[in-house]
Amino acid sequence: MNATGAPGTTPDDALRRSISATVENYLAALEGLTGGPPTPALRHPLGFICLPLLRGPVGVCVHLWTAAAAVTRLTTSPFHCHSWDLYSLVLGGAVQNQCLELVDSAVGDAYRIFEIDSTTDMDEIRATADLVSVRTSEMWANGTRDIYHLPAGAFHRTVVPGGEACTLVIGLSRLGGADRSLGPPDTGSHRRRRRYCDSAETVCLARCAARYLRNASGEGLVEQLSATAAGAYVTIIAEGEL
Repeated sequence: MNATGAPGTTPDDALRRSISATVENYLAALEGLTGGPPTPALRHPLGFICLPLLRGPVGVCVHLWTAAAAVTRLTTSPFHCHSWDLYSLVLGGAVQNQCLELVDSAVGDAYRIFEIDSTTDMDEIRATADLVSVRTSEMWANGTRDIYHLPAGAFHRTVVPGGEACTLVIGLSRLGGADRSLGPPDTGSHRRRRRYCDSAETVCLARCAARYLRNASGEGLVEQLSATAAGAYVTIIAEGEL
């Protein structure tokens, strides 16, 4: 995504407008399905459906937890961290996040750290030599209309207590990071083929998400999230982290 704009606009303002336009264009396309169906929805192993709106250094997607769609099996554990900063708006339902502290593996049960490299078709899950234990901190909850931030590298797990929730996620890339997960110490490196929904199911799930998006957009919440993420991304650039 290009962070430049018309003369007189600041980089963060241009990026804010671009993110908001991405959401509005997605909604407009769903109204008439202009240009064909949306990008196939991913059945994410962490238990949600990922509907991508934009891929790149600034990524935009919707995460949908719903019993209406099957998800794929997890081969490591729900404990993970991102290589990118996550800014999220809860569009519906409630989402709980529990941050973790990694400690010496001699304390408590050990986990192996895995590094994950993903392509469109495959997740490469590489076992490292690092064994750790975890200490859990208090779980914090966010409900509908809340915005929250998870920094790159922060190990956590996400729980949806009601089983149904929807979030709009903006991911801001950083240099040198890696997506990581914790898993059983005796699990080795392995590969997982990514599983996608077909066109009909993707459209159905996207229209479900769109109802949440329209409400949030009408309340100015998408604009608020866009402004927050845009300001953070300009700071990341200024600090040389991209």
